[in-house]
Amino acid sequence: MSKYTTGELAKLCDVSVRTVQFYDTKDILKPTELSEGGRRLYTEADLEKLRTICLLKSLGLSLDSIKGILQSETPSKILMLLLDEQTKHIENEIREKTSQIKAIGLVKESLKNTTVIPVNSMTDIDSTGRCLRINLRKIKYQILYLLRQISLRRYYLRLVIFPPRW
Repeated sequence: MSKYTTGELAKLCDVSVRTVQFYDTKDILKPTELSEGGRRLYTEADLEKLRTICLLKSLGLSLDSIKGILQSETPSKILMLLLDEQTKHIENEIREKTSQIKAIGLVKESLKNTTVIPVNSMTDIDSTGRCLRINLRKIKYQILYLLRQISLRRYYLRLVIFPPRW
């Protein structure tokens, strides 16, 4: 039976040594034994467990969820439930991003045809979510900043051209 050090195990699973150590501290992947020098030693079963952890992590599951799956007596049922939830979550994100892309396309099209953004386009942007609202706020503040700069320049020119008589 092969024994792997932390570095060897990390290399086989294409993760960092720190990741393997972190999983140990979080009780997700404990070493099978410790060497006389206190080094962590892992077996083939630990290697397969780490590969499973990496797979679940790549599917977007949290470490708490992965830990629950690994410690469960019925891991396949729990995994199925978590994967169903993850699928729903990703599908919702796709819908949100798709509607944001459509709204951006509408605004871009409106800007090509006119310098004024139609109200319905603004409504579409507002309905796409917070992300675009934040970007619109930034644009609004940039416009206000530029207007303030123009105002200050006009005021400064008035002072230079028509200095006050005190």
